[in-house]
Amino acid sequence: MLAIAALVDHSKVLADVGCDHAYISINLLENGKADRIIASDLREGPLKTAKDNINLTDFKDRIEKIGRAVQQEC
Repeated sequence: MLAIAALVDHSKVLADVGCDHAYISINLLENGKADRIIASDLREGPLKTAKDNINLTDFKDRIEKIGRAVQQEC
């Protein structure tokens, strides 16, 4: 995961599609690679894990979490 995060250039907004546990989202913010993250997952279990991990950080207001509703809109 760290190798993937290292390849990312800074961006105002990044999408972490299939965020699972949100470790990459959190890492990108910790390392100044993004101003804001949109973290999404279709499965409720991983999305709950992501929400729990995000809530342990100071980035709660910089990560938007999206669940199954995205799939239904497409």
